[in-house]
Amino acid sequence: MITIPTTRRFVLFLLAATLAGPAGLRAQDAGAADSAYRLKTGDGVRMQVYEEPDLSTEVRITKSGDAAFPLIGSVVLTGLTLDEATKKLRDAYAADYLVDPKVTLAIVDYAREFITVLGAVGKPGEVPLPERGELDLATALAAVGGLLPQADSNRVLVVRADGRSVTYGGEQLRGGGGGNVSLKPGDRVVVSESVFIGKFVTVLGQVRSQGPLAFPLDGKLDLVTAIA
Repeated sequence: MITIPTTRRFVLFLLAATLAGPAGLRAQDAGAADSAYRLKTGDGVRMQVYEEPDLSTEVRITKSGDAAFPLIGSVVLTGLTLDEATKKLRDAYAADYLVDPKVTLAIVDYAREFITVLGAVGKPGEVPLPERGELDLATALAAVGGLLPQADSNRVLVVRADGRSVTYGGEQLRGGGGGNVSLKPGDRVVVSESVFIGKFVTVLGQVRSQGPLAFPLDGKLDLVTAIA
């Protein structure tokens, strides 16, 4: 048996990564992410069993958290990593059907998850979360066309999937603070309309044009501006 010194192994790793190029590095990153990922409802997976082509299958995890496989039937997979799910399938086949089965499991399609944006925005509706990474409040608002002119930028409500809610606005949004608000599956964003819509003040007396004056939607109106 030939033992390669640690330093040399590191150099060989760097050489292999360099030869593989960016695609090789991305594949390694994706593999690491998949190994930590926990399966959830809607994910599509492919199972293969060495020298058992009839058992190979692609299935999607149902709302109840399970998926159906040849011979062994439904197996609950939600919440498991790929390694844990693979072991569970291997044990199921080994129990009654195969001797030392060699099972491999891979994710072929990630379930799409959404947050919902409602209220005074360009295009209210669902915004899909990226397969990897996070979606923040600023990006979600941009994805639905931004705030409408009649929106109250001081009242952007984020309702979490567990029922908790927080209101953001003003400098938090104008200063880019919305980029620090991470959104999770099932969250709702509700943008309220300005409470000053349809509100007026009346200017009378020795002015050029008497009558009602629409109140600015941001609620900022002083005497000098009203007279002007």
